[in-house]
Amino acid sequence: MKKRLGSALQAAGGAILFLAAGASDTGAVSAGGLAFSILCAALLFFTGRALRRRKKPASCRRMGRALPAAAGR
Repeated sequence: MKKRLGSALQAAGGAILFLAAGASDTGAVSAGGLAFSILCAALLFFTGRALRRRKKPASCRRMGRALPAAAGR
């Protein structure tokens, strides 16, 4: 479910960016509106990217933290 939602958010961010660029070329959007739409598109894109990323199980994260401390001895 999280992967589908993440993919949808990334696609929405790309679509907003594409539409904002087209609207700015025609003069329908001011510079402030373009900046705001780019910010919204970036937030959607990176939120979707964070949702799509797989997290390691807790046991792997604990082992990863323990290994560098033992290697330094």
